[in-house]
Amino acid sequence: MSDPDMLSGTPTDPSDNDKIDNEAIKTSEVGFTGSTTYLSSQLTLSARNTASTKSRKTRRRRPAADVVWPYARKHLPGVEPERCDVGRRLWYCKQCPRYSVSSTSGARAHMQSVYITEVAPEQTRALNKARQHDLAKLPSKAQLKAQQTSLNIEKRVLLNAAKSEVVKAALRRLIVRRNLPTGCVEWPELHSLVYSFNYMAGDIIPTSRSTINLAIASDFEAGQLNVRSQVKAALSLCHITTDTWHAPNDIEFQAINVHYVSAEGKLQKGLINLVELEHGHSGEEVSKHVLRTVDWYGIRDRLGFITGDNRGANDTLCRAIAEQLEGWNPVDNRLRSLGHIINLAVQAFLFAKDQEAVDEAERQSQRSRRDVDDEIAAASIKEDTGWLTILPLQKLYSFCVVLNRSDEPKGAFKKLTKGRTIHHPNATRWNSWWFTIDSAIPLDFEMHRFINDTPQLLDCELTQAEWRILADTLTFLQPF
Repeated sequence: MSDPDMLSGTPTDPSDNDKIDNEAIKTSEVGFTGSTTYLSSQLTLSARNTASTKSRKTRRRRPAADVVWPYARKHLPGVEPERCDVGRRLWYCKQCPRYSVSSTSGARAHMQSVYITEVAPEQTRALNKARQHDLAKLPSKAQLKAQQTSLNIEKRVLLNAAKSEVVKAALRRLIVRRNLPTGCVEWPELHSLVYSFNYMAGDIIPTSRSTINLAIASDFEAGQLNVRSQVKAALSLCHITTDTWHAPNDIEFQAINVHYVSAEGKLQKGLINLVELEHGHSGEEVSKHVLRTVDWYGIRDRLGFITGDNRGANDTLCRAIAEQLEGWNPVDNRLRSLGHIINLAVQAFLFAKDQEAVDEAERQSQRSRRDVDDEIAAASIKEDTGWLTILPLQKLYSFCVVLNRSDEPKGAFKKLTKGRTIHHPNATRWNSWWFTIDSAIPLDFEMHRFINDTPQLLDCELTQAEWRILADTLTFLQPF
């Protein structure tokens, strides 16, 4: 070792002290040609360095230093210095790539400020090991800030995706087109579903049915304005179809629809008004709403045909409109619903005994709030007349009544038929009887077995001739 190194007095390793002592001894043994004073000074310096090294070793064993060093990493040879300018070993942080400090107090302060962990000198070795394991899992302030920034970006993206008006409009379309109750906006399950898709959209959906009712009414008014602009530019006359609808709470509504060819040459149709009939559905009363509607849309002078069912009230409706529209013929411009004509014919076949019964049903319809076909069915039930009174249909009807009386016979029959069953007929709807016969004929063998095993159904047993009558009835109803 050279003299300048020896004079520096800052050995970096305990082995360096031994090297200094050995060097001094070797120099004296080979008869080093220096003065006695120089050799003495060398030996004295060696002793001082040895004492200084021992003192540093003692300080390095202090608990405070032992606590922080497990959190340090090794320096990178050739890239990072192992010691500082005054010879102290540098403490490199495991979590922060560029942080180093030469004092344990500085290392302790760094960990407390950056990793929010307390490092006390009196900690035990077991606690030190646990803290060291936890510290590796703790995010740094920089990582926490990055996570918060990422979360803020995510929230902005989701909030932009959850456009308030778009979500509300989609909800209103769902309610209207799928005939959902407006109270569905109060369902917790609906809000949970929306929140699971986008937690930033949870507060967008209305929570009151009155709010959604007002919004749907506003949508209808906006749609009316759009349709009005289209019908004004229509290439054809505007034709009206109208009918009365009875709500379950016995409130009557009149639906008014328009059909026209748009300016683009496409056939269009749509509901243009749905009004409550507070004073009944007579022809004169309905004509007021129809005229008010065509005036609002600006198509009075372009009104074409009016289509309605065969009720006499619709004839009155057309005559009342003709009195207000010059040149509009109530006979030529009155079209009758083909579906209603077919329904009347089949209702008369199944339920009425003759033409007089049909005429009487129509007269009853004029005085009541029910349609003609309902009156025909009611008369059939009251007078026990019509095709449905024949024995095969009565047996089939009785079988369905017993089958649907409770879950036990229905379950036993479905088990026998491997899940299939017979449609229960509505006594006043002919197409309901068509479904009943159509579902019963393929199950004739299963019905026979089930009736034989159920004593109360023995009177419902159908003969082969009666099954043929049912098949002929089905064939007759098929085209309708």
